[in-house]
Amino acid sequence: MAEEQELYVKAEKPSRWTFKNYFKAIKRFKWWVVGATALCTALGFVSFKFVLNPLKEELSANFSYTLAGTVDNDGTYHLLDGTLFHPYDVISYDNLKATKESKKDYASLNIDKIYKESSITVVKVLTDNGDETKSISYRISAKSSDFPKKEVGEEFLYDLINSPLSISAKAIETYKINTYVTDNFDELAFDQEIGQLSKQYSMISSVYQTLQQKFGSSTLVEGKPLYEYTNGFASKYKVGSSNLADALSGQLLSNHFVKYEKGKETEKISEIDAYCESLVKVRETKLNDYARYKESLDLLNSSQSINISDTEFIKLITEYTLQLNSLKESINQAETQLEYYGWEDSGSGYVPNDSKGVRGELIKKDSSWVKANDDFGKAVSDAKDSLVEDSESASKASRYLYSTYMNKVVLIDSAYVVSSGTISAFIGLIAGLALGFIASSLVCTAVFINKEEK
Repeated sequence: MAEEQELYVKAEKPSRWTFKNYFKAIKRFKWWVVGATALCTALGFVSFKFVLNPLKEELSANFSYTLAGTVDNDGTYHLLDGTLFHPYDVISYDNLKATKESKKDYASLNIDKIYKESSITVVKVLTDNGDETKSISYRISAKSSDFPKKEVGEEFLYDLINSPLSISAKAIETYKINTYVTDNFDELAFDQEIGQLSKQYSMISSVYQTLQQKFGSSTLVEGKPLYEYTNGFASKYKVGSSNLADALSGQLLSNHFVKYEKGKETEKISEIDAYCESLVKVRETKLNDYARYKESLDLLNSSQSINISDTEFIKLITEYTLQLNSLKESINQAETQLEYYGWEDSGSGYVPNDSKGVRGELIKKDSSWVKANDDFGKAVSDAKDSLVEDSESASKASRYLYSTYMNKVVLIDSAYVVSSGTISAFIGLIAGLALGFIASSLVCTAVFINKEEK
């Protein structure tokens, strides 16, 4: 009975936690509520902006390179000087360290920690272009907390992305197109000299064609359209329907021109005969090899019981055929040279003929041929000087175009390093204000009620 009475009394006792008391408490302790609310508001803003956000914030950028050189399927760049570079290399330890040392703002960065924890990463990004092809770019990411300020992190990533440009720029600065004209050019025979000239002509022509494909024929090179360089070069060396190198080669073969010292024609003939004797031996060796491979190929084709797989059979057929073609070419070259120098096939082998080829011209010493021979030597020498000069012009045009248009980083999407994963500090401010006001007002209400009850 006593317990029922006690419960009844408790149930009848009104609660002191009313809105009336709540607002009275706030009014009475208003400065405490204001102070606590202001403190919590500040704490909320500071904790979001300077504590929570730096821990969650990520700095990133999507980028791709336009560098002078070629690119493999795996994304490796072969720069103009042969240097190999891959976009992943920008976060190598050496490059991280070098970038840190490039500016005083980065002095406080802990590169060892960043590298060990892989805080900065680079990944490949594939973008669907709406057809079967996909463009490839790369995404670099870093933790904002690894940097003293977000702005320092953004600048550091930007410098990392751009760091390969100095390597590429150096390669462009020293770039020269391949040269086939050797230092001992003037000591070579006419056919060897013309061979070098032909290769150099083809190299320059190929370089201009490549530049037009990459940059467009109307692109200006120091104020002049690229096609003027290309057309001017082709016109300069055009001889009929051929080019100068091929024309010189034709003149050489048809006129049997040769380098020799005046008054020493006999010595030159002896030198030619010794060379032709060696060519005869080479030809005989090649003929014997040709006969062996031909016999093997015929046997392989005619055999029905040979115990090899179809794959091995095809492999052997291909190998023998290639060998035969190579040997045939070598035999033809030897015979052409023998004929050129004045050796002929007597039916039982090659022998010298005093009235043919270079031998015949050196024996006759016809004045018109001697003059034509001298003029030809000068024409070859002039062609060499001209092609060397035009090689430098092509190199200069290449350096200009590559440095102007093909030594860039393309920052995709935002065009700069951006941050993500953060929460607005304004939300922290509101949360701090709300939490501070509610908590302080409830505490003040509890204190007010406690005093009232006493």
